[in-house]
Amino acid sequence: MTPLLNIWSGYSVLRSTWRFEPGLNALARLGYRHVGLADWETLAGAEIFDREARARGLTPWIGVTLNVHMESDTHPLRLYAMTPQGWRHLCGLMEATDPYTVAAIQSPDVVVVWAKDSPLAPGLWEGLRDYHFFAVVEEMWPPGEAVAQAPRGWWLPAWPIRWHDPRDDDAYRVLAQIGGHDPRTLPQLQPLPPEPELLSRYPLEWHKHIFQEKPPETVLPNGDFKLPRSNESVDEERQALKRLVDQGLNRRFSYLTLEILNRRDQELEIIDSLGFSGYFLIVADLVQFARECNIRVGPGRGSAAGSLVSYALGITDIDPLSHGLIFERFLNPARKSMPDIDLDFDYERRYELIEYLRRRWGADRVAQIGTFGTLGARAVTRDVGRVLGIAPALVDQVAAAIAPGQDVSRVAEQMNKIDESGRWSQVSQKLEGLPRHASIHAAGVIVAPGPIRNWVPCHREEGHLVTQMEMVSLERLGLLKLDLLGLRTLTVLQQVEEATGTTGRSLATLDPRDSKTLKLLGRGDTEAVFQLDGAGVVELLRALRPQSMEDVMTVVALYRPGPMDNISRFLARRRQWRPGEGDRIARLVPETYGILVYQEQLMMVIRELAGYTWAEADLFRRAISKKDRALLDSERSRLIAALEGRGMEPSAAQELWRQITAFADYGFNKSHAAAYGSLSYYVAYLKAHHPLEFWAAELSTLADLARLQKTVDIVAASGIEFYPPDINRSGIRYVAESGRIRVGLAAVRGVTQEAATIIVHDRENRGLYRNWDDFISRVGRKLGERVCEALDDAGAFAEVAGNGRKPTQMSWFEDREEDGSRVRGKFDARSILGWRWPVAVGPIYVRLDAQAQWESVAEQVARVAKDWRGSEAIVLATPEGRGRPIPGITMDTHWQALATLREIDGVLAAGRQVERLKEVPR
Repeated sequence: MTPLLNIWSGYSVLRSTWRFEPGLNALARLGYRHVGLADWETLAGAEIFDREARARGLTPWIGVTLNVHMESDTHPLRLYAMTPQGWRHLCGLMEATDPYTVAAIQSPDVVVVWAKDSPLAPGLWEGLRDYHFFAVVEEMWPPGEAVAQAPRGWWLPAWPIRWHDPRDDDAYRVLAQIGGHDPRTLPQLQPLPPEPELLSRYPLEWHKHIFQEKPPETVLPNGDFKLPRSNESVDEERQALKRLVDQGLNRRFSYLTLEILNRRDQELEIIDSLGFSGYFLIVADLVQFARECNIRVGPGRGSAAGSLVSYALGITDIDPLSHGLIFERFLNPARKSMPDIDLDFDYERRYELIEYLRRRWGADRVAQIGTFGTLGARAVTRDVGRVLGIAPALVDQVAAAIAPGQDVSRVAEQMNKIDESGRWSQVSQKLEGLPRHASIHAAGVIVAPGPIRNWVPCHREEGHLVTQMEMVSLERLGLLKLDLLGLRTLTVLQQVEEATGTTGRSLATLDPRDSKTLKLLGRGDTEAVFQLDGAGVVELLRALRPQSMEDVMTVVALYRPGPMDNISRFLARRRQWRPGEGDRIARLVPETYGILVYQEQLMMVIRELAGYTWAEADLFRRAISKKDRALLDSERSRLIAALEGRGMEPSAAQELWRQITAFADYGFNKSHAAAYGSLSYYVAYLKAHHPLEFWAAELSTLADLARLQKTVDIVAASGIEFYPPDINRSGIRYVAESGRIRVGLAAVRGVTQEAATIIVHDRENRGLYRNWDDFISRVGRKLGERVCEALDDAGAFAEVAGNGRKPTQMSWFEDREEDGSRVRGKFDARSILGWRWPVAVGPIYVRLDAQAQWESVAEQVARVAKDWRGSEAIVLATPEGRGRPIPGITMDTHWQALATLREIDGVLAAGRQVERLKEVPR
């Protein structure tokens, strides 16, 4: 059969509207059996195309279209892999940074097709045939429709596929204009006829030269796991992993119980049977590097926290045994798939981990995972509106009406009132979701056992490899994926630990019932606390009043869209419930008061009541979460038979099934809750014990100016004051200083982190800056005029001799005499810092919870006031906002005084109102 080899998908960014599923369905209906994808300069869609084509009984040809230099011009040529070697050749071409030449693209494992809309002169055509290709094929238009000359060798019908539905032609042309392409240069697309009709348009004498080579079986790599080897053999990897695990367990535990040893052996046996010993060694090596370099590592994420091996290796910081976590939830021997260990790191230093992987395994074996930004509802509305000439103000009005998660159809009516032709909304809806630009995944990194080009295509960005394929395709092809996530919270922790001398603290050594931390959590004082700073979760914390770190884990699990419906029931049970009450399920989960909260609890219930193994219970959990009707019916029959076989009444078995399927909507991964709940608890601990250092670190890591303004207001309301930036006192970032927070040099607009680092390092090595000229002579030329001017505008020289001489343009680095001409004054806060300077004013407001007794709290406040004498009045406020001053009682407004008030039982908050000053007072 004749292959149809000129298909471009949406991965030919802004050049095609063709989508895989509907496009391939249309081709199958027309009777085509051999179909070829050759996207413009990318192989990003190759795996998807191959998979979806085969699922429809079609034979895929995989290729790419490249602009190739031939003499003094470029011509688009399509290259198709005929063998796995040909595929590797195409992957290697994707990494090229130089212009493509015929010599570079030639390969005996590749078919080359040249497009008739870019005709080659006879000499070039013959020259192309002189190179070493599997075959050289020309594309021919039917006589009378374009060039009528007969083919000069093998040929194929010229029929470019850029959409699957003729009604998409207008959208295709608008899309091309969004990409900056002249619509006059686009091919005139026609509806594709069935294959016999297409061939009937060509002379019969041509047919004997149609290219009908037997298509390749498959050119893509198979889905077998492709793991780099840490050691020379699998056996050596197994032994190395066992040795490291034993060393880690001896560090973690003072005594290795039989439970620990059995769990160790069970996990290692499963890991070895699945062939993943090397995987764990790779991850452990990366985490070890991070710890040696003092890069903060998270306690774990997702189901990996359920592994004792991960805990022993230091990959996670959660003891799975003490939290009742299940290994098979993470790695199931009945479901062979690559382990998925997501790693959180200090977000400012994440790049160091990627650099280490490149050094450790080879730069050609490590690549960041590519992804694509798509034409989302707002973006496509704006782009199409621009091309169609819709007034920008009207486009903005419509785009603003699209809420996150909504699609264009939600505003179609509004669009049609503006554009009565309906074209704006129709084209926007057709283009919505198509790729708009290539990007880099926020976390994903691929590590291969050899050069990545042997398996998948990459391109280069700033000299480093980035995969063209997206994550799902890479996983299907068996490549090792590591998720290295930059978590701002870890950067905050790192800075607080460094400032307080507690670097390297392990969650395992943290008091899980620290009273100061639990009080902070119980009153909902959780602004800037990881996972716990929303209004709804604050309400839950105040109602639940955590009594341990474990309770915080439960909060993390409960405060989700599904489980949220269970919160009131959970709180009621927490107040009054006795273990053993309720149905069969309730008696098995006393730690959550008889209510299923975690997926691991479901697995345990199925294991206990139906006799499933842990592996079978995990498969059951996955099945009900997918809500596949046929799969559910199969699992239902199997479970009920198992329950009845163990003596349960049919009606009781049916009721248990009903409860289980209802739970599928809200069950949460306990391993993840344990990891992130413990991290939330630790952040709350640092805030409770080191508030100045905590807030300094929090402010140092915020980039959004609106959020920064809100945060400095919160800090000021709590009684903490700020020092302005100072060339001799400020650090690079915000720092705690003498009971206040000093604004960092890098917080000044126009001063980069690198510039601030130069200033601070020079000051630490050579002493304080004596005056302006001393500063300029030491670091001025390194910083440049703009940075020096920004610091001067910020008043950073206000406390040094000779401050404030405003030099004229080009005179910054000239020698000048001190004149001290500028009077110390005020500086515009918003233009300098991006936020207005917060100042606390008025009385101290003490907010009470609903159960607090006014008189009792007033007495305790009076006792605190005796220790913190001052002149500010105190107002006790109810949750409804009604305030009542305490007569005759005043006190100091220092942050420690207000912190003491917050420790009183029944007090939710204590602080003052904040005014925002335009200028920084000096």
